[in-house]
Amino acid sequence: MSNRVRVLIGVLVAAAAVGVAVSAAATQQTVTAAWSVVDHCTSGWCAGNNYTGTWTIVQKKGSHTLSGHDNAGNKLTGTITGARATWTLKGASYSFVVHATFAANGKSFAGTFTDSKHASGTTHGTRPGGGGTRTVTLP
Repeated sequence: MSNRVRVLIGVLVAAAAVGVAVSAAATQQTVTAAWSVVDHCTSGWCAGNNYTGTWTIVQKKGSHTLSGHDNAGNKLTGTITGARATWTLKGASYSFVVHATFAANGKSFAGTFTDSKHASGTTHGTRPGGGGTRTVTLP
């Protein structure tokens, strides 16, 4: 086999690998939705209690920044990288920090929370009406 053929094969294999990586990166979750949430408190002042609500999460297109609010009027701010996100819900005298991972299908998330009163637990969210992924155009 000539050197030209070997180089050509090497280039084709590299291009195929890049194409697979670009295809995987081109589909991203969008977390913008009004999420139905259930928090289960496992320790602290609220241990054993479940709380339900709605969290409106907004992710600007092409951004890692999250904003929004919950149904109690607390302001949501945070970041997302890939499927993993961290956000804070903050009111006048109370705050709540969430670390969550969104499902690959974009229809749910699960994670943990801690609050400013030293309680902690688990949180689960579902996207009413389904939802899922979006395709983005890469530069």
